[in-house]
Amino acid sequence: MQRENDNALDASDMILKLPKGETASIAWSLSEPVLLIGMNDGSVSLIKSARELKLEKPHNKAISAVQWNHNGEMFATADRIGSIVLWTNQRITSVLKGHKKIVYDLSWNPKSDILAASSGDKTGSIWAMEDNMTELSGHKGAVTVIDWNSSGTHVATGSADKTVRVWTTEGRQEQVLEHKGALASLIWNPIEDELLATGSYDKTVQLWRAGKSTSLMKGHRDRVFGLDWNKDGKLLASSSGFKDGEIIVWNDSGEKVATFENHTSSVYQVSWNPISDMLASASFDGTVRIWSMEGEQAVFRHPGPVFAAKWNNKGNLLATAGMGIVAIWNVTKFS
Repeated sequence: MQRENDNALDASDMILKLPKGETASIAWSLSEPVLLIGMNDGSVSLIKSARELKLEKPHNKAISAVQWNHNGEMFATADRIGSIVLWTNQRITSVLKGHKKIVYDLSWNPKSDILAASSGDKTGSIWAMEDNMTELSGHKGAVTVIDWNSSGTHVATGSADKTVRVWTTEGRQEQVLEHKGALASLIWNPIEDELLATGSYDKTVQLWRAGKSTSLMKGHRDRVFGLDWNKDGKLLASSSGFKDGEIIVWNDSGEKVATFENHTSSVYQVSWNPISDMLASASFDGTVRIWSMEGEQAVFRHPGPVFAAKWNNKGNLLATAGMGIVAIWNVTKFS
């Protein structure tokens, strides 16, 4: 018997079944409730008002990353062979060719239409205009994660070579930060633009201020997959690949303030609501769980592993992506 607020997939507002039971990359527009979906067959769709709009199919290989720009007027899609496609008004405006291997991550500058990308070819890139690429070279392993700081002045790259590098918008390397294992996640604080959080295969989270490590946070028993700051930058959630699916919440000084352990497998992503202090977590155990600082508030179930959970900008809709399924949940119905 399911308990209250334990919800099967048919309780969602929309279900999109993916080709051949595959996975998808998802991202919400920052200006309106439109969900961007990039699929393993190379196709791209938008979801608005529970309706799917299929766009052109510019990718011949699986899409590996998707992201909207800061005002929701453009988005980018990237694939496993290194191509990046820019879109405006649902149409392709440019195809960027600069990487030789998979593009793992995309990040738009929060103040302008400058796009940054990270790749398996051991480089990152900054695209200030459609064909004007600045290569971020220096890593000795795949560059798996990338993120701009809140003021748009610096971008951080994390690599399998166990380092994080911080670059200016012109591509000048300013800092090299070290972990004892490959980087799995990183994110800048939304308020304090010199505060960076990083998560690693060495099972630790580190906080860096102006390039100096200020906190080394231990407590996870496996690599740190997920990192996310809450809306005011005071709380950081982290999640790991350990079989018990632990989630830890830290304050901005690196002190542990809460631990959530209801998942029964790896937690791939944690995502704070942009309006409140609700936290969503997506797990290999087939569930997405909603937490407050008092504990678990709701459970949403997929038929298989869930790899992503992302809130829209108003915080009332949660998109979840798992094996063979993308779902949208109106969370206000369950609160």
